[in-house]
Amino acid sequence: MVRFFKNKKVENIFKWTTMIWVVVYACALFYLYYGQTLYFKTGRFESDLAFHLKFAVEDKFFYSFTTFLYLLLYKLPAFNYTVAFLLMATTIGSIFLTAILLRKLFEANKVVVSKTYIDFLALVSNFVIGFYLSFAGKSHYVAYQSGNLWHNSTYIFMRFFALLTVLIFIKYHENYKNGIDLKLWFLLSIVLMITTGIKASFFTVFGPVMALVLLYDLCTKTKFIRVFVAALTVIPSFAVVLYQNLVLFGNDTGNGFVINPFYTLSLRGEHPKVTLILSILFPLMVGICHTNDIWKNKYYTVSILIFIFGFVEVFLFAESGSRSKDGNFLWGYAISIFFIFVMSIVLFVKDFLNMGKDLKSGSILKKVKCLWLVLTFLALIWHFISGVWYFVLLLSGVTYFV
Repeated sequence: MVRFFKNKKVENIFKWTTMIWVVVYACALFYLYYGQTLYFKTGRFESDLAFHLKFAVEDKFFYSFTTFLYLLLYKLPAFNYTVAFLLMATTIGSIFLTAILLRKLFEANKVVVSKTYIDFLALVSNFVIGFYLSFAGKSHYVAYQSGNLWHNSTYIFMRFFALLTVLIFIKYHENYKNGIDLKLWFLLSIVLMITTGIKASFFTVFGPVMALVLLYDLCTKTKFIRVFVAALTVIPSFAVVLYQNLVLFGNDTGNGFVINPFYTLSLRGEHPKVTLILSILFPLMVGICHTNDIWKNKYYTVSILIFIFGFVEVFLFAESGSRSKDGNFLWGYAISIFFIFVMSIVLFVKDFLNMGKDLKSGSILKKVKCLWLVLTFLALIWHFISGVWYFVLLLSGVTYFV
């Protein structure tokens, strides 16, 4: 068991810093999202949100559950304010759900961390973007890949419900070998369906991993009926995917998807191969120290599998027709990056807390590892600073392509 250091004064500083940051962040988010709803009137705060609202209100293009929500909210007198508040609450809610996930991951990895530090790390997790270097890619977002962004409303909602889905699945999976909890089963089915209905991208990366987890359970003597019942939770999501496929890729749309390696990843940016690495620099640096844990740590294994499915999807596939330049296969990769960052932060903290022992040992290899951890920490800081700076730029009313 590894325990995070305890110092009341330091802990209070982190506690108040996090609280103030969240309050200021919430106000800034409301300002940003409200500005985004008015893009067609002001020409400022360019984002996907204004187009998503147009799809729902004017075009009646119901490709996502959010379009039904926006159409319902449109009947309210304070439509723009309501949408801005809802997106703000969802973004802040993702921080709290990330904190719950982090707490679970720390417990599983036998690391004792107080709520104060977990809340701070959850905030950091919701700000990190690609390791920004202007010569590699001038645009903070579109030249890189990131699990955090503020311009696409469907992704913002999807990330919140994806976190909720993962937390419910963990709870269900912990107990289902001993018996089927129908309440959790029903909840998992509904939340996964909602997540898929908002954006199917999460289902395409989480669904295969969920299948592999259940297959592994079946091969390790879990009762077939329990594995089978657990697998049935994806049926509603499959139905939603079929509906979305008809809307987006039906015969009358002229759209489809093709196998075109690296096309989607190279749509924007001056040096896509470099930014591909910079986008996940911190998880890569953590991974170098944890190659032995890939199959030993089940949560790390799952996060890596989600990442692999996200990467393979965005690497291989591209859309055709009028959507060929949209890069929509990036969304699954984006959410997989979010989860690999969260897991990597947990492993990094565990390594960081063992640095004292490693430095005292006479092993040259462990001392080199300590130096590597310092560099890894600096990488995380720059990922975080890059995200904060990008968010501040967005508040000035510029396009998300900045």
